Amino acid sequence: MKQVFSQIDQVLKRAGGSLANVVTMTVFIKGVALRRPLVEMRKDMFQNGNYRAARLSTVTNFARPGIEIEIQAVGVIGDRCSAEHPCSAEAQAKKK
Repeated sequence: MKQVFSQIDQVLKRAGGSLANVVTMTVFIKGVALRRPLVEMRKDMFQNGNYRAARLSTVTNFARPGIEIEIQAVGVIGDRCSAEHPCSAEAQAKKK
């Protein structure tokens, strides 16, 4: 699991971000026994209880033998939206 999160972090760093830029994840694990270690790992990766939206699915097998976990993460880097400059129409209306 550490290796998977490390690889995600490396990809995001090459794009100018980090794990802090992850906004959502889809996680596939091989068997429910990996659920608890995954929860503990997320506590280490996303400090202060600032967990990302996530979907967890248990699978019986992966296409490649030996795989135990697969994570698809979506990160947002370079977002110019802020409280001062909201991007959504709803937030812009509230600001007026």
